[in-house]
Amino acid sequence: MDPVRQTAYWHGTLRVVALVLAAWFAVSCVAAILLADQLDRVRVGGFPLGFWVGQQGAEIAFVLLVAGYVAATNALDRRHGVYEE
Repeated sequence: MDPVRQTAYWHGTLRVVALVLAAWFAVSCVAAILLADQLDRVRVGGFPLGFWVGQQGAEIAFVLLVAGYVAATNALDRRHGVYEE
């Protein structure tokens, strides 16, 4: 791979990682901790939403983040011609 394509690939990879980490921070710190009191005003299945996000929602979000990361990096690999079967 030539240096220009390698740089573009690396910047794309960093962009994907930054987006995943930002979403992780939003779910784990902002929603589950900082906004827990405001979210507790809403009830889901009889439980306050802040509790639900901290106990169940974060884990679901993290699994979805991993799946999204895999899909995004596979698409990036295909776009730059480095995808492995």
